[in-house]
Amino acid sequence: MAIYSALKAEVLANVDHTGSLDAGLVVQNWLVSCIRYVSSRMELPALRLSTSYTLVAADVTAGQVSISSSSKLNATSYSTPNRLFVRSKVGDAIPGTPFEYVEFMHYLDLKASPVGSRETSLYADFNDDLRPDFPYTIDGDNLIFEDLVVGNVLTFYYMKEPAAYVDANTPEIPNEFQYILVNGATLALKEWVREPDNIMDPHSLFSGLNEQIVQMDLFLHGRRKRSMIRIHPSYWTK
Repeated sequence: MAIYSALKAEVLANVDHTGSLDAGLVVQNWLVSCIRYVSSRMELPALRLSTSYTLVAADVTAGQVSISSSSKLNATSYSTPNRLFVRSKVGDAIPGTPFEYVEFMHYLDLKASPVGSRETSLYADFNDDLRPDFPYTIDGDNLIFEDLVVGNVLTFYYMKEPAAYVDANTPEIPNEFQYILVNGATLALKEWVREPDNIMDPHSLFSGLNEQIVQMDLFLHGRRKRSMIRIHPSYWTK
């Protein structure tokens, strides 16, 4: 797999940057910006990490546990949630019962609405009550839950921040799709050479890469249809 310095050299060779002393630094920054953009459009396997933690009494009383604290979930370089599984205790079958992420304010809305009520939407009357059986949410650095007990084991999958640029490091993207980073950084360098003082928006600049990202997503994830699933009560851990 090509390392970052090789990709930088390829980008610099693609664009006439004569007299632009900062071109190398510009390319470094935009290679990382590009991988950030790709990760906002799809799940990159190299950025998906997991961590496990067994709840203690203080966690259950608070109804929450720190995501980043080294004594709790210790999710290093945490960016966004991916999946949460809960086992009744250490030794139970892995991964456990899947919990469903709910946006924080919506989580509060659901808690405030009576169970079984058909009026659970803030925006439409008489909706069916389709709240998740096992919801959780995140507020700041805290993973928030309810109805769990001491000894339950949380396995938290999350997407981490892409690593900073280092010449000798390999980008966190499959080798066969590293060309996407080269294409994105080339677009950025061309725009920078044309107008060095212009403020470039990554989402506008990289929008032309979207079809390439779709093809990578299909390749990596086997063209499977992904949707929410309903777990039969016989598999519940509580």
